[in-house]
Amino acid sequence: MVRILATALLNSFVPVSTPLPEFAFALQVSVYAANLGKY
Repeated sequence: MVRILATALLNSFVPVSTPLPEFAFALQVSVYAANLGKY
């Protein structure tokens, strides 16, 4: 479930053609987690 939501967020920020999808996914999760920490 979390992976699906994170992937949806990832797709809204990073092109699908990114050569490093796992890296981009991890990066987006880091940003998302940081944003959650603000609230």
